[in-house]
Amino acid sequence: MRACVHARENKETMLLRRSSMSN
Repeated sequence: MRACVHARENKETMLLRRSSMSN
């Protein structure tokens, strides 16, 4: 299982959502 990859994707998605919300 690629838990590390999933975790990284989650972090990126969270950051993107935050940036989009702040904009």
